[in-house]
Amino acid sequence: MSQQNDYCKQAVQSLTTTIDRKISEGAQKINESFPSACIYRVPEKLRKLKESAYTPDIVSIGPLHSKDEHLKSLMQDIKMSYVNSLLCRTVDGSEGSEVAKFAVLEECVEEMKLSVKDAKKCYTEEVDNLNEEMLVVDSCFILELLYRYYLLTHPKEKTNEESNEITQEMPKEKIIDPVFDSNLMSITVQQDLLLLENQLPFFALEKLFHITANPPPVTLQNCCLPGACVLSLSGNRMNSENEGGATPKKYYHILHIVHDHYFPLDPPKGEYHRELMPSASYLDYARVKFVAGTGKDLFKVKFTDQSCLERCFPRARFEIPTLSLYDSTELFLRNLIAFEQCCPGVSCCVTSYAFLMDMLVRSAKDVEVLQMAGIIQNYMGADQDASNLFNKLCKEVVLEKFFFVETCNQAIKYSKRYWPATVAHVRRKYLATRWAFIAFCVAIIAFDMSITQFVHNFFK
Repeated sequence: MSQQNDYCKQAVQSLTTTIDRKISEGAQKINESFPSACIYRVPEKLRKLKESAYTPDIVSIGPLHSKDEHLKSLMQDIKMSYVNSLLCRTVDGSEGSEVAKFAVLEECVEEMKLSVKDAKKCYTEEVDNLNEEMLVVDSCFILELLYRYYLLTHPKEKTNEESNEITQEMPKEKIIDPVFDSNLMSITVQQDLLLLENQLPFFALEKLFHITANPPPVTLQNCCLPGACVLSLSGNRMNSENEGGATPKKYYHILHIVHDHYFPLDPPKGEYHRELMPSASYLDYARVKFVAGTGKDLFKVKFTDQSCLERCFPRARFEIPTLSLYDSTELFLRNLIAFEQCCPGVSCCVTSYAFLMDMLVRSAKDVEVLQMAGIIQNYMGADQDASNLFNKLCKEVVLEKFFFVETCNQAIKYSKRYWPATVAHVRRKYLATRWAFIAFCVAIIAFDMSITQFVHNFFK
């Protein structure tokens, strides 16, 4: 019996030691990696809603999709071609160009060798396939891509320090560019660069940018913004006030830069919001005038009561900046929202905006109202397609702090007042369609004839 007790005690001690080791390893792993984690797998509940919005179509960046079979194609050779162009441009005009190019590449490899460990900490899962080669090739490919795009869009831009025109242009002889000479390839690659799962740590790009930029045309942040093609993907200008604002101390990746430049300089206080705001068509029936905002900041939304005779003839104005909808807009918004949902400390400004538009747009009729006001420019096709976009964006999404609480409360309060509610009911029930309007007019005429006949008979 004593031996059996000793055996049980030893088994318990061994099991306790194993559990304690696992606890310590898990805690150490979280303490070391979690504070640095910024590149995530999109949660399955979001991915299943539209998997194509989170999966690269052509080019894999980083380790998360490097083993995808559909991406193992010509794009790897294009990457190498772009890396070669970047290295050649770096040593252009120097003696012994091949030797100089090899030296630059060697410096890049050495720098990334020192950065691999920190780069792996930026991912929330084990990325054993992330190595120096992947960091060098993918980072240099992105830098050359952004650099070419910058030269295409700013051919005569001047540097801030020397105020000399950039003399480095695309090759003088016409060489087919496999990316920018194909509209489909160009747009698809740009879309792939904005996927949450297709990111590289920004510090890796910065380090190689300083090695390969000769001379640097602008800061890497400013080069990334047009290069990421926010303008072409979303169809909207970014907040111009943010362009000259203070640069954050740390960017996680390119998607983070894009997110930061959509975030307002003076965001409203986020609060918990539960009550639903009426749709755009209902507010339109209630004599709310929708107006397209003139600013470029998507978050400058304002609801004002313009009533001169407030109790008798109330009227309100709802000002919302213009939003252009393209086929790629959903991909762009979904990845920004996924980034906000996953990354601690990132403000949910885009999620708040999506919730606001989801409340306003519940049907094709709402899209029509906002289009007539110039608030929505729908390039997706049918109004129902635009309505479906907003209705599906916020599914499985959690929002604790809503930035448009005051605006929504003002709209809700206005819609509940007696006169706006009565006008909305009459217009929606009797004036919404042509046949309803005709029936309403016939009823009015019949009622008027009845009154006239009654008065005539009464005084006869």
